[in-house]
Amino acid sequence: MSPMYSDIDLCEALSEIFVDNKVNYYSIAYVAKHFPIGYVETVYFKWIGPICYSDLQPLVLPIWTGFNRESLWQNIQEYRTKNSQLGRFKMFFHKIFLKI
Repeated sequence: MSPMYSDIDLCEALSEIFVDNKVNYYSIAYVAKHFPIGYVETVYFKWIGPICYSDLQPLVLPIWTGFNRESLWQNIQEYRTKNSQLGRFKMFFHKIFLKI
């Protein structure tokens, strides 16, 4: 029987790309393979990237061990709620700011 994975599992797996240590791509792929590729791309670029990208910037202390699962999920939900309330004009500039 195949394990069931949820959105939070996918977010947790994809967030590992932003952790400042060796990335285990096999473990990320193991979770991601249970979702359609288009959905994985959406989650990565529109949910995870905007929340975790600051860890890649040099002025921010790096996250070495990983993101807290519950905090990551809460931040993603807050980000998605906030962005769903943006108008088209504000969303355009928000995307430019994030460079996505």
